[in-house]
Order: sequence, then structure tokens, then C-alpha cells
Amino acid sequence: MHGKLFIIKNIIYFCFILIIEFSLFFESNALAEDKCVEHQVKAVLLYKFTSFIDWPESVIEDLWQPFVIGFLGQSPIVSIFIQKFSGQNIKGKKLIIQSFESVDQVNACHMIFVHHQYSHEIPSLMKKVKNLSTLIISESDRLIQQGGMINFVIENNTICFEINPSAAKDAGLTISSKLLRLAKIVN
Repeated sequence: MHGKLFIIKNIIYFCFILIIEFSLFFESNALAEDKCVEHQVKAVLLYKFTSFIDWPESVIEDLWQPFVIGFLGQSPIVSIFIQKFSGQNIKGKKLIIQSFESVDQVNACHMIFVHHQYSHEIPSLMKKVKNLSTLIISESDRLIQQGGMINFVIENNTICFEINPSAAKDAGLTISSKLLRLAKIVN
């Protein structure tokens, strides 16, 4: 059983690396021509991030509670994420996907993606989920400075992501060293 688990983890890691390599070498000119591909890559990365992040046992221990991923704002990533990942399980829990139009609507989520047009709401969101061990991800250059954990950026014509490990630690989250090696680390 241990050998099978090791093989499965290595397969997942290998697939994740392939996805990262695809996104890192994808020309931004092509992204400009076909934003849909950019959104697809980001949707897949959002899903894959959950395999490399551990939430506190108190947040994950109730087997009957679903794993909730929220989206603040109407990003095209939402519909792609729903299409690709509805009905999936994360960390042995049923995945529930929720969309929010404002921070006031946000409830307890394991992870929230903030559309760049809602970056002005990040400080309010941070206050609302302060003690909930919520992973906050965006595509806003202000996210990391405001205490968010993972931010998508375009650098050198490629899709990359920044990680703020200290913000994740403050939220009670543990990010795998495998994921940290693929990111630009910022504090």
C-alpha cells in the first residue's frame, strides 16, 4: 500500500510539474490572442495548488464537511473551473464551488480566488477570513502586499505565480516545498 501511495504522489507531482512547465513557457503574445488558454491554465493551477497545501487538522477533520473554493468576482476562470472540476473531491471531501459578488457574501471557504477587478476588496476580505485558514489567491499586484498568499503574474512573457509563505503560515497553512520551488517567493 505504501508503494502505491508513493507512486500516486509521484504521478500527481509529475503532472503538476508538466502543467507548470506548460504555463511557464507559454508565450504571453499567445495569451493575448487567446485569453481562454490563460484562464484554463489558471483554473488547473488553482485546482492543483490544493494538492500541495495542508490546512490545519481542525479545518479538515470533519469528513462530512465539503471542501469549499470561492471566487470573488466574475472571472472567466470561474466557468472553466466549474466545467473542469465540478463533482471532484479534494482532500477526500466533496468540492463545492461558490461565486461571490462582494466580500459581504463571502462565507467560510478553504480557498478564495479574487478577480483582479476586485483587488480593492482584498483588505476587507482579509479581515473577514482572518481566523478561518483561508488560502487567498489572486491576479492582482497588490495581493501579496496586503497579506494574500498566492498571486498569478506575467513575467518574461510567461504565467508565473508568487507565494507569500509567511502569510500562509500566519493563516495556519503549510505549503509544500515542491510548490515553493516553482514559485517566486515574496514577503
